[in-house]
Amino acid sequence: SRQVFDRLAGTWTYWGWKGGYFDREDDARAFFDGFWQRMRLHDYIGLEFVAADVAAGTATLRLPYRAEHTNMPDEAGAGIHGGMIATLIDAAASFPVVVHTGNFNIATVNMRVDYLSWTGHSSLFGHGRVIRAGRTVAVADCQVKDETGKLCAVGRVTFGTGTAYKAVPAGA
Repeated sequence: SRQVFDRLAGTWTYWGWKGGYFDREDDARAFFDGFWQRMRLHDYIGLEFVAADVAAGTATLRLPYRAEHTNMPDEAGAGIHGGMIATLIDAAASFPVVVHTGNFNIATVNMRVDYLSWTGHSSLFGHGRVIRAGRTVAVADCQVKDETGKLCAVGRVTFGTGTAYKAVPAGA
């Protein structure tokens, strides 16, 4: 079944990183692209992989500035909507958790976002970092910065990683 394949692929990828089998960034990008093909929302809004450091448990994603990402697309200086920023935080925090645990089937169970400054017409970069990843729960932080490096938002995301979150019945 697809769930079994996803678990195997996640495990193989995790051990591949740990064992040094992926020596190029292109290999990491191929993994990332395969992972995000499953996440249609992330593809739709244009999230892009920037970098990952498996040993450090970090990943960086880019959310491009688009008028449709703002809360007032016809207004000069309209910044990216908070919901888009929260999506970036969730995604940038989840990727290093998936790589660290080898588990594709994680679920966000809690998220806190603090919006610190206006984004303006800038693409945003989400810098996710695993704080702790256990058998059933993982916690990751994310900083969101604009193109100049200005800190715009911070977030903390808790993910369920245990079997309770791996199998969702069809139609649920």
